Amino acid sequence: MSDEKSICSEENNNPIGVGTRMKEDSARIAVLNYLQNAPMGRHDERHFFGFTFGLDTLKKFMDDIDKHNNKSTVPANEKIEGVRIYYGKTIRENPNLPEQKGVMLPDLIFVPVMPNGKDYYTKVLPEKLNDDDMILGESRPCPNQCKLEFLKKEEKKQA
Repeated sequence: MSDEKSICSEENNNPIGVGTRMKEDSARIAVLNYLQNAPMGRHDERHFFGFTFGLDTLKKFMDDIDKHNNKSTVPANEKIEGVRIYYGKTIRENPNLPEQKGVMLPDLIFVPVMPNGKDYYTKVLPEKLNDDDMILGESRPCPNQCKLEFLKKEEKKQA
């Protein structure tokens, strides 16, 4: 296993090319590896380990990044070339999910990343896209609010 410190020391590198697509079995094994050593039991309803975003929301997030990057006034060193995902907790205000209104839940926060590897908001830019901040959050946490069909295949194998 790699030394965690040496992996993290590369955080200021350009994010282009970071990440890869995974086959279903590899992704399932990765989640199960996490759950094997998770601080809470896998079936503890307080343990959130998956988060869902609507495809429409993800597309708008990416469209906003493309609009930003396509502006001729944005210098190359301020273009967005990646996304960093933080764990967080948010008080929900999404009108599409009234059952969550005012409730604080675990969340994933998507923050655009510039070529130098720094978060987009480390540099204050004069304009915002569509009058919205370009940070995505308020996911639907799982397993409490999602079906876990993804992991059921492995459970059937073990039964």
